Amino acid sequence: MKFKIKSKLRNYNLEFIESYKKKIMSYNKNQLFIIDKNVFNLFFKNQINIKNFILVNSSEESKSYLRISNVISKILQKKLNKKSMIVAIGGGITQDIVSFICSIYFRGIDWEFFPTTLLAQGDSCIGGKTSINFGKFKNQLGNFNPPSKIYIDINFLKKLRKRDIQSGIGEMSHLLAVRSHVNFSSLNKYFAKEISLKDLIILSLQSKKFFIEKDEFDEKERKLLNFGHTFGHAIESATNYKIPHGICVAYGSLMAFWISNRMNFLTNKDYFRYEKILKLIIKNKINFNISKFKKAILRDKKANKNKIGFILSYGCGKMFIKEMKIESIFLNYIKKFNHQIDFK
Repeated sequence: MKFKIKSKLRNYNLEFIESYKKKIMSYNKNQLFIIDKNVFNLFFKNQINIKNFILVNSSEESKSYLRISNVISKILQKKLNKKSMIVAIGGGITQDIVSFICSIYFRGIDWEFFPTTLLAQGDSCIGGKTSINFGKFKNQLGNFNPPSKIYIDINFLKKLRKRDIQSGIGEMSHLLAVRSHVNFSSLNKYFAKEISLKDLIILSLQSKKFFIEKDEFDEKERKLLNFGHTFGHAIESATNYKIPHGICVAYGSLMAFWISNRMNFLTNKDYFRYEKILKLIIKNKINFNISKFKKAILRDKKANKNKIGFILSYGCGKMFIKEMKIESIFLNYIKKFNHQIDFK
């Protein structure tokens, strides 16, 4: 399956392929690949003869500004020119590193992407955002630089741990919820084994495609894709990043639905229907430090003094921005959510 994503920066193509090996061997011998080290050891070492490559680690430290300078130094030794192209193979961290470097190298060179994680295949591979860390500050640097082509091979997913698959589904769940009730309900079909993981990925990417083509640079409609993320990122921070990102996003979506219900924006019927779906992903209650959670919310890029625009919902496909005082959210909702949410 193929589809084109319309972009003001660069229209680009996404294609589902059956064999990453066949596609990679079709590149010329001098092609530079930047590959996640774990992916290289699992899928390429002693299997595919690639001579021109650079390995990167899939850790948050690897996408720090200083660590990225080391990758740039290695690229400089390869003597690329403005017409050169880099092929990235890995998950979201590899994507961030390569996208950022290619946006500034010779003021911009071309790149293509083979996403190898479910988080990357079902969400981050399209949209063009890059996020780079600086010192202790996460995702503070970045820009928009989509690849010219994306090749998705679900065979990469066969080596992922179960928790990584659950995390990827958790990330996709927020895209499905923001797009429509029909798309969000497809999660029920997936867990009932009525549709495949590939079907779910396609639905997720089509959901995101709708928003990025309407608002590529996060000025209006695309902001709604932050649904679940303001709370989810804070949960990650409050649990010292011990919970996978996508699970935190699903939990943050549950929290946003719960608050929407308590504020009478969302009916009880819809809330319990959505809760049941999200609990298929989350499985267990997440206990987090309220004080750390609050500090993380205050550090959020969307925070303006003591207010923040939270993404709430009238129902799937009907998200909206509600600006509220952070103290009000904590006193009236977060503490109650922590006590009342039940996973029995």
